[in-house]
Amino acid sequence: HEALESDILTLLAAPAAPAAPRGTIGSCWEKLTFGFMGFMALLCFILFPAAVLLDPEDESLGEIFSVFFVMAVLYFVAITVFYFVRAAANKVRYRLEKPQWERAMARWHNLYYCYQHEIVFQPETDQFRPAQLVNELLHTSLS
Repeated sequence: HEALESDILTLLAAPAAPAAPRGTIGSCWEKLTFGFMGFMALLCFILFPAAVLLDPEDESLGEIFSVFFVMAVLYFVAITVFYFVRAAANKVRYRLEKPQWERAMARWHNLYYCYQHEIVFQPETDQFRPAQLVNELLHTSLS
């Protein structure tokens, strides 16, 4: 009997709110990527001057570190562009999903559950559905 009540509570739970767009670096992958990029740039700024001071006549060191530096800058630009494009897409997605969620929540607050018949109904519109189809009442337009 408790398992049945648990299933019903899960079925009739409020709709999940859309995830708000993050304004910071959030995922582990993003942190590792930006950390690696910062490490590469730090190596360029520390090792290149040190190598030039140790052997100012070795031109190959300058070439190696300049290529390394250019790669670090290109990597930084690519990751930054990717991050901001994805952040902009997340903001657009959130702006589209939030009003839908607010409408679903307003409908959810007006639903009633009949334990005897295992249906969910909305008295104002005379609409009802089996409890398993509660999302149809939440996300369909009202007639």
